[in-house]
Amino acid sequence: MKVLGIIARIVLNLVGVLIVLAMFDVAKSHFETVVVAGLVLIYVAIQFTSLMVSRIAIEQERMSFARFLEIRTAVGQPSTSDEVAALRKLSDKVDSPGAGFYITAAFLSIYSLMALFELVSVVLP
Repeated sequence: MKVLGIIARIVLNLVGVLIVLAMFDVAKSHFETVVVAGLVLIYVAIQFTSLMVSRIAIEQERMSFARFLEIRTAVGQPSTSDEVAALRKLSDKVDSPGAGFYITAAFLSIYSLMALFELVSVVLP
């Protein structure tokens, strides 16, 4: 099931590359090319920020849960094995973001490189 999710993410991002290429193909003037490149860069910035905020939220959840367990232990109530397992699972999620994170980051880099290439080609004819 995980492999299917990775394949779907790659296919959707390849469709995104085709959409970006089509948008640049439709842009006829230098102004339109600059506007499309700017919009693509804005999209990349928003998506990358969303990607980073989700990573930060996962890290914050792990830190909060670990602190909760520390406080509970300090007042004399030991952590259960389920709680320790949940903390370990959160730590694993933080330490290894997974293939989807890297696939999305790679395609966002491709989108931004495409936009920057188009911008440079307009500015330096």
